[in-house]
Amino acid sequence: MKHFNLLWAVLACLSFTNFCYGQCTLACNDLVNVSLPPEGFGIITPEIVLDGEETSCAGPKTVTVYSPEGENLQDTVTCDQLNLTLNVTVFDINSGNSCWGTLFIQDYLPPIITSADLTVDCTADLSPDSLGYAMVVDNCDPDPDLTYTGQPVMQSCNSQFSAILMRTWHASDASNNYATPCVQKIYVKRPSFADIVFPLNLDGFQAPALSCSDPNTDPSNTGYPTIDGNPVSQYCKMSVTYEDLVIGGCANEQSVIRSWLVLNCCTNEILEHNQIIKVADDMGPVMNCPDTLTFGTNGPSCASTFFLPAMSATDNCSSTITWRTLTPWATMNSNGGMVYALPQGSYIVTYEATDACGNVSTCQVIVIVTDNVSPVAICIEFTVVALSNQGLASLAAAVLNSGSYDACCPSVTFLAKRMDQPAAPFTPTVQFNCADVDNPVAIILQVTDCKGNTNTCMVQVDVQDKNPPTIICPPNITIPCSTFMPPALSLTGSPTTTDNCGIDTLYFADVNNTNMCDVGNIIRTFTVVDIAGYQTSCSQVITTIDNTTSQFFFPPDTIVGCDHPLDSLQVGEPSVVADCELFGLNIHDDIFPIPCGLKIYRTYTYLEWCSGMDTSYTQFIKVLDTNPPVWDDPVGSQDRVFLCGSDVVKPPPPTATDYCSTDSVYVITDVTVPGGCPNQFMRTLTYGAIDTCGNVSVPFVQQIIVNDTVPPHANPLPNIGPFDCFANIPAPDVNDVTGEADNCIGPVTVTWLSDTGNPGCIGTVVRTYQLSDACGNDSLITQSILINDDVPPTADTLPSQNLSCASEIPAPNVADVTGEADNCGGPVTVQFVSDLGNPGCNGTVVRTYSLTDTCGNSALITQDFNINDTIPPTPSWPDTIQEVIVGLSCEKFVTVQASATDNCLGNPVTITNSFNVNGANASGLYPVGETIVTWTFADGCGNSVMQQTVVIITETIPPSTLECSPVRHCLGSDGICGVCTLTAYWQMGSLAGRIRAPMSPLKLTLIR
Repeated sequence: MKHFNLLWAVLACLSFTNFCYGQCTLACNDLVNVSLPPEGFGIITPEIVLDGEETSCAGPKTVTVYSPEGENLQDTVTCDQLNLTLNVTVFDINSGNSCWGTLFIQDYLPPIITSADLTVDCTADLSPDSLGYAMVVDNCDPDPDLTYTGQPVMQSCNSQFSAILMRTWHASDASNNYATPCVQKIYVKRPSFADIVFPLNLDGFQAPALSCSDPNTDPSNTGYPTIDGNPVSQYCKMSVTYEDLVIGGCANEQSVIRSWLVLNCCTNEILEHNQIIKVADDMGPVMNCPDTLTFGTNGPSCASTFFLPAMSATDNCSSTITWRTLTPWATMNSNGGMVYALPQGSYIVTYEATDACGNVSTCQVIVIVTDNVSPVAICIEFTVVALSNQGLASLAAAVLNSGSYDACCPSVTFLAKRMDQPAAPFTPTVQFNCADVDNPVAIILQVTDCKGNTNTCMVQVDVQDKNPPTIICPPNITIPCSTFMPPALSLTGSPTTTDNCGIDTLYFADVNNTNMCDVGNIIRTFTVVDIAGYQTSCSQVITTIDNTTSQFFFPPDTIVGCDHPLDSLQVGEPSVVADCELFGLNIHDDIFPIPCGLKIYRTYTYLEWCSGMDTSYTQFIKVLDTNPPVWDDPVGSQDRVFLCGSDVVKPPPPTATDYCSTDSVYVITDVTVPGGCPNQFMRTLTYGAIDTCGNVSVPFVQQIIVNDTVPPHANPLPNIGPFDCFANIPAPDVNDVTGEADNCIGPVTVTWLSDTGNPGCIGTVVRTYQLSDACGNDSLITQSILINDDVPPTADTLPSQNLSCASEIPAPNVADVTGEADNCGGPVTVQFVSDLGNPGCNGTVVRTYSLTDTCGNSALITQDFNINDTIPPTPSWPDTIQEVIVGLSCEKFVTVQASATDNCLGNPVTITNSFNVNGANASGLYPVGETIVTWTFADGCGNSVMQQTVVIITETIPPSTLECSPVRHCLGSDGICGVCTLTAYWQMGSLAGRIRAPMSPLKLTLIR
């Protein structure tokens, strides 16, 4: 039976296509990681989403991706969806079947850096701001973070470049993907002397000379030697210096001959150039002269004796200024001076100022002598003026004179004016009025001579007035009590006042005799005061009455709903219209319940305070309960948002109020909608409220939203290192991350992401781990691994050598250094540094080589050459010299010489002998017999050797004739010949030829 059913199903599939489509299934993967390609967007195909190969749904399929907000993205994802979890559906067109999954969009592609090598002048600005930055592009980040490292490295003199800068560019995008570093080579050209441009001469020909007012001769102002317009810098491998020869002139003038020297540090060539800098004074003093000087006559002949003032002047260079003053009457070798008895008139005076360099400036001043001597003004000191009935008074100016006169004019005239009217003209008389009463008035008396010169003096005038004022009050008046109190003068009237000089003050005072309703009378007293202080008073009676009745208005009976509290029901308000009365209002309610409502009898009572009368009215109010309860809090005010399910605290149910009957609150629905993880869901509580009359409120919705958006965290990773080499850093280990924690209960996954590349000799490797919680929240934690190759290279120890002489020390040879090694590998450069030491006969010469690795770490290795000269000189001397005397003599001149060489070149050898003081030359007269010459050979180090030469002198005459050998013993130690015995074999006739003088005294022993 089972086989029959299977066969039937197969036949059905062959016969009914639609039935077979319905049997196929689709399974979509959840959380598929999608890494965006270089184009910045990706096409999502069914194969990416589907779990395995679904041959049962072979029809064409479509893919639709949805943003977290539900937007249809079709089948394409872009950088805008980075780090987002997107819903995706695969739809089989033939069967109509579909499945859902999720995608997580990521970017793992680092930026790409490109830069071009450059060749620049040695004076160029090497900063990227000047030379330009590298180009960096990224598939998603439009502005990756770009940094750089590297310093210029000076090159040897045999290179065509003076310096090379290896600038390494680094870049990272917003997804913390680090680009492969790009090395840009910047070559600094080595210049030649032909590239140098010296500054111009500031001599007034090539360029303007410096002004002595600001003689800044510093090269920062006068110019430096330049290459390509920029001062010669350290990268040019040229040293620039200068010396100044200053030749002084007048004042601050000077000429500077600046000798520029440029040393080519590679060729030791020197380029010289002289620059002339002149500090010139070609401006005269700057004078400050007035246009006109005016002097008044001051003598009996109306001439003027005065001091012509000195003018001021400044000079840009000179501290000394020489003055002359040229006038029509004299030339003064000074700056101004005394002028005696100069008549009235106009004169031109020329001031002349000369600085220390002979620059002359002049200015002309017009000198005017005029009669400006004022007359002598003499006034009376004090006077009194009485006002007329019209309040006016007049005083003549001449009355104020008390003997004024002028020395040059026979008569003077008088005018006057008040001091408190400074803009008024002087007049023959002065006027006074009531305003001057009790205010002493100062009067200026002007005295004028025949030349129009004036002088003034002061007089004090006391103005008096004693007439009192008059006043007439307005008539008594009756007014309504509704008049605004106190009543205005415009209603009750004002008094009439008069005074000859005017009123100073008018005022009134009221005595109020009214009750609280303003009914009664007011006594108003007016007082007038004139400017002299005299006053007069009068009184007016003002009566207030109430002659109107009050009008009352009460609200009608009404029916209202129960949508407000009882004390604020909209049932109307009472009112009263009155003029002076004062009312108090009392409201009383009698409330009776009825089914689904209330009956209210509201009584209004007005009480009049002045009369004690009251007026009442009762209003009937029916309240119908057709209104539902009102929620005490606004809908939505109790919504809550939590990060974790464990944090949820359910808010209390809302409360409602009904103004006419009791109410109750109940739950309508309680719905929970789950999210993508345990800590993502939304719970919705819906409440209702109903009163006893069946009125139902609008729903009150509470939403409890749980959405974990907080990524996990861990303890900060400590910096490690520094490590000598990149190869020495430890491998990544997720166990290094400790203290993993999430804001919600759940596991935290730690994943190693990346390490940045080798930073070279010194730098930092950044290691990045990713922390992920159950809801897909990610965070990154980084660890800095420090690299600092500061370990110098090493080599085998160089053996010491023991030598006799410094000249035996071999020449330096870097090949003698063996076993070179560096902790990080790479080549080691060996260079000879120096030989130090001057050992002489005994000491040590220390030879030093340097070892340098590619990171610039250096070490020194030394080799000792120990010098100890213990070898004496090598002598050359005659061992034995034999000579024969021919003739009658007992001595013979023999040439005896020695020489020596030392094992150390340049070490002097001293030779002495025992025969004479001639050192290496012992030649001389040697006597018959054997003479031993002892030689001493000593070098500069104290090493010596002794040798002997035997000189044998023999004679040819037989001994039977004369024995000569004892003769050489006749000389004493002081070299004087003494008594000796000569023994000879006598032969007659030959003795006289064998004895030489002087040998006296001589004793002969003759043997027959």
